[in-house]
Amino acid sequence: MHKRAVKVSRSAPSVYRRRRIAVAVLFSMFVLIPASVLGVLGPTSRAAGSQREVVYIVRPGDTLWSIATHVVHGGDPRPMVARLEREVDGNVIHPGQRIRIPGTG
Repeated sequence: MHKRAVKVSRSAPSVYRRRRIAVAVLFSMFVLIPASVLGVLGPTSRAAGSQREVVYIVRPGDTLWSIATHVVHGGDPRPMVARLEREVDGNVIHPGQRIRIPGTG
């Protein structure tokens, strides 16, 4: 019996490029955006009456200094570190711990 040759057509490079863009958009829509909204990727905020309360979820490797540097955005982080130490009753934090960021509301 003789086998027939099957011709396989390849898609053009532009098709692959559009597919990669579509996958990147879907990934951001279904993974990155919901993760940031749910607070998995860092600080979250929630309305508390007329004041806005900011809560930071500690990630592995975070320190009070790194959190304060992130919150202060280039200013002197030492006063914020002192506030965070008062907020957590010391200087020990654990991944997953929620820390209210004082003085941001």
